[in-house]
Order: sequence, then C-alpha cells, then structure tokens
Amino acid sequence: MDSIEKILMYDDANIPALSFTINFIISVFLSSILSFLYKNYSFVLSNKESFSKNLIFVSCTTMVIITIVKSSLALSLGLVGALSIIRFRTAIKEPEELSYLFIAIAIGLGIGADQIFITIISFFLTSTLIIVLFYFSGAKVADKNMFLTINYDGIDLPNIDEISNILNANCAFIKLRRYDSSNDNFEAIFLIQLTHKESLTKIQKRLKELNQSISISFLNQDNPVL
Repeated sequence: MDSIEKILMYDDANIPALSFTINFIISVFLSSILSFLYKNYSFVLSNKESFSKNLIFVSCTTMVIITIVKSSLALSLGLVGALSIIRFRTAIKEPEELSYLFIAIAIGLGIGADQIFITIISFFLTSTLIIVLFYFSGAKVADKNMFLTINYDGIDLPNIDEISNILNANCAFIKLRRYDSSNDNFEAIFLIQLTHKESLTKIQKRLKELNQSISISFLNQDNPVL
C-alpha cells in the first residue's frame, strides 16, 4: 500500500526546457510535412486548407499532454478522467481525414514519449507510402463518387447528349440515375466518378458555356460504384 502511495505522490514536474523545446519543434516540423501531404496527396475534395492546419495543432497538443503526464501516474489517471467528459461534436465526413488525424496523434505520442528516432523513421515510411499510393492510383480520385444534379427552367432545353459528352471528358465513370424533361423544365441526375480534382471546375465551366441558366449541384456519395 505504501508503495502505491509513493507512486501516486511521485511527480517529476521538472521537465527540461531544452528537450521540451526541441521535441516541440520536431512535432511542428513533422506535422507541417503531414499537412503538406494532406493538401497535395489526399483524395479529399473540400476543406483541405482549414483541415490541414488542424493536423499541426493536434500533433503539438498531443506531444505536450504526453510530455506532462508521462512521469506521473496520478496525472495519467487524471487525464483519463478528463478525456471521459470530452465530447467531440464535429463529424469526420471523410475516412481519409481520420487516417491523417491518427498519423498526427501518433507523431505527438512518439515525440512526447521521447521516441524521436523511431517516430521520425515511421513518419517518413508512412509519408513514402502515401506518395506511392497516390501515384499508383494514377493521381485520380478513384473512389470519389458524386451525384451531379442538373436543373433548367426555360424554353431552350439543353441536349442530354451534349451534357454526356462534357461529363465523359472529365469523368472516369458516369451513370444516368434520373432524367425528367418537359416543355419548360429539365432535370438530370448523374452518378459520376471524377478523373481529377480539378474536374469539378471544368464540368461547371463547360455546362455554363452550354447554357448560363443551368443550375448545378454536387453531392458526395461515399458508397462504391456497383
């Protein structure tokens, strides 16, 4: 019983400032590279700039927490209690975003635990894997399926064949899911698979050239094409 009390009472609060600063700089450096990889080699189509900055904060915060609690069992138990009452309300819409968050957390855990060498090696191996997988996919958004809805109200209705030609030039896969046409109304819904991240802009521009009054909307669809 006495030994347990000694362990709980022991608190090595004198964290060397120099080593902490070095660890913090390393965490910032590695997470900045991770942020760059996310912006340039991920298949996520939206919110890249703002989400990439969060990776740096997550990594550095994790490193600080681990550095503080690693020498004290009491602080570690307190951390468990604190985390049990935290509720994250922001939903992760992209599975790939969750993967990058785990990498950022792993950087903070490794550096905070003073496992600098193995953390750096693991990170650069992971980074290499990310880049290799990106180029092996042909730099395409292979699994990004979206619903494209085209609406038009007017007398000069667009031609469905012309729309299909525009989509074929910018998509690896298209499938017409719904088509409604009347004297003054046109609606078509396509399931599309983008060829490149820039294809969204190209499709919108070409459709607007076809008819300025066309209304266009894109909806993410995470299920694979059947």
